[in-house]
Amino acid sequence: ISSYLRVNYQFHPKVNLFADVQVRSIEYVFEGPEADLFGRISTTKQRLNWLFFNPKLGFNVELHSRNRFYTSLAMGNREPARKDIVDATQLSRPKHETLYDWELGYERKSRIYSIGINAYWMIYQNQLVPTGAINDVGAYTSQNVDWSDRYGVELMWSVNILKNLNLAGNFTWSQSKIWDFTEYIDDYDNGGQLEIHHGLTDIAFAPNYLATANLTYEPIKNLEASFITKYVGEQFMDNTSNRNRMLNDYVVNNLRLRYKLSWKFFREIGVGVQLNNIFNQLYESNGYTFSYVYGGEQTTENYYYPQAGFNFMTMLTVKF
Repeated sequence: ISSYLRVNYQFHPKVNLFADVQVRSIEYVFEGPEADLFGRISTTKQRLNWLFFNPKLGFNVELHSRNRFYTSLAMGNREPARKDIVDATQLSRPKHETLYDWELGYERKSRIYSIGINAYWMIYQNQLVPTGAINDVGAYTSQNVDWSDRYGVELMWSVNILKNLNLAGNFTWSQSKIWDFTEYIDDYDNGGQLEIHHGLTDIAFAPNYLATANLTYEPIKNLEASFITKYVGEQFMDNTSNRNRMLNDYVVNNLRLRYKLSWKFFREIGVGVQLNNIFNQLYESNGYTFSYVYGGEQTTENYYYPQAGFNFMTMLTVKF
């Protein structure tokens, strides 16, 4: 059950205050096997309840018709994923996550261009991340880390170079850190697991740099061609900041053509084709890694998900 309330107050002709409040109630009821001290198995009914209060407070300042400044503070809560619940017992079940978010931004718009910059800082309490630890039923579930954060700056822009030629893009620089991370690896020589304390580390799959650029040209009415470039920086596959367990950065270029027309009782018909990875770039966008000790040596195995080379798709949209 979820309820939501938003309040706006025009504090000044140029200043608008706003407050959001979301209240969420979640209940899980399920059955699962339970063993007693004598090894007898019985089925027990379990019930979990969460009541989350997620507020947000901020204000917008219209410096004049083309400039806007804004800031906000928010808190959000989220329950553990289904896998982290059903693959655990009442003793090893993780806590819910809490996020504290602060944002500060500025936008400027004109007939020829628009530009925006946004700074953010997100602090997580009990964020669920994979650590390699095995819980009391032998499952590799995500574990709570006490504190972690993400902070960075986002830049967005758009320029009308010509009447029918537009260049738009965005760039993000960010840092994503776990303040005190401990890794667990399987010890096949002695049984159990080894703990490796890493201290401050990078959060997995959180690149420090992201960038996109979109050049759009309309040679004739209703025909649009877009050249899209995307850059994704290096990212780690686990939370140890080990450069031997990472994905390389990559650049992908796509070309999209779209034509729209009106016909009879259809308000709009759009046909298009998108050519993806037109330069046939070889890259991996995801993967996983794990380590173990065997024969007195630690071994790390990396697995990657290679992405398609040149590929295409066609599109048809109909609006009535």
